[in-house]
Order: sequence, then structure tokens, then C-alpha cells
Amino acid sequence: MNNLPKTVSLFSGLSSSEKGYLKKYFKTRLAVLSPKRSEQFQELFNSIEDKNRAGDKFLPETIDGVFMLLVAGLEEYHKNDTTLARSYINQVEILLEKNLNTQAEKLLAKAKKLSRKCSNYEMLYEIIEWQVAIHSLKAPTDKNMKIFDDYFSELESILQKQAENFGVKV
Repeated sequence: MNNLPKTVSLFSGLSSSEKGYLKKYFKTRLAVLSPKRSEQFQELFNSIEDKNRAGDKFLPETIDGVFMLLVAGLEEYHKNDTTLARSYINQVEILLEKNLNTQAEKLLAKAKKLSRKCSNYEMLYEIIEWQVAIHSLKAPTDKNMKIFDDYFSELESILQKQAENFGVKV
């Protein structure tokens, strides 16, 4: 399947500032590829940028690689607190699969701070659920039970705020 049309379509729909950012982003990412692959990527990128439809000479892997680089560059360009918090949550899942709970808790704290900053209550709720899940693995001491109470109070507060946002009485 030829993915050149979707790559060209993606690029042609970009703003001039996005294109400028992607040019710089592309150059930094090409430095880690082999010289031959880097040259192929750069040639295809230039071809797309110049609206030259010489895509027939490019391998599908090269076209797919350029498309994925464009998408990754756009993700980087549009990064904000919400996307960064989501990225932390995704990383937490990976860390928990590797039983790296302490590192996961640190990332959850960062994600929680960002979610609070942008008042993203749905994400905040999800983060606290992760915290509860991690904390449930610890011994049930008085201190840990107090922390559970704090988490559940926080969840209740989030639900209250959500209800207020939607005009629902709880």
C-alpha cells in the first residue's frame, strides 16, 4: 500500500509555523539515522515540501518513516501540560509492568501536578486511581490507611467539582 498520499496530505495541511518547526525537528532526528537512510528521508521530505510527486522512487518503509516522523514532530510541536501528563501516565503503566513502583509514584506526582494546573479532573481522577492501586500493594499501617483516606477524599472532591461543572447536584 502506498502511503505517500497521506504523507503529502498531512504535510500540505500544516501551517507555516508547523512546517518551520518540522524542518528543524526533522534535521535533529535524521542525525541518528544511518547516512543512507537519512539521505532517503531528507530527499522524500524535500520532495513533499516542494510538492514534487516523485514518490515512486521511494521505498514504502521510507514513506512510512517520514510520515511517523512528521506525526512525532507535530506531537512535540503541540505538546502542552495535558499531553505531558498523559505521557507520564503512559510511562507509569510501563513502569508498573516492570515493578518499578517508586519511579511510577514519582511520575504520578508530576502528572497530578500538571492535571491540577490545567483543571483536568478526568485525568486527575485516573491518576488518583493509579495511586490507590500502587498504594494498595503496601502494608496496611496507620500511616498508609491515612493516605488511603486522603486519596478517597480527593476523589470525592474531584467528583464534586465535576458535578459542579456539569450543573449536577450531588
